[in-house]
Amino acid sequence: MSQAQFINRGEQFFVIEGTTRYEGDCVWSRVNESEVISKPAYPVRIFVKSIRRCGLIGLVPLSQAKRLRIARLAKQVLESKEGDGSIELLEGY
Repeated sequence: MSQAQFINRGEQFFVIEGTTRYEGDCVWSRVNESEVISKPAYPVRIFVKSIRRCGLIGLVPLSQAKRLRIARLAKQVLESKEGDGSIELLEGY
């Protein structure tokens, strides 16, 4: 019988739209299938309020509507890359 353990971790993500890079925070877990193999456990949760535009002068705050649009873009891109994973957007966090 194999054992699995969830490890909660806070992480960051980024998404590039055109020539602009956006960063934000998300939470995801990993499950250890063996001593060597570790894979993401879904869902991944993206904190919409954390999203900022990266620029030469640092991170630039965005309006709530812009953050939500970028979060939806990140969700779409990340889900297409992961295949079987799901991503949740947490707007109030």
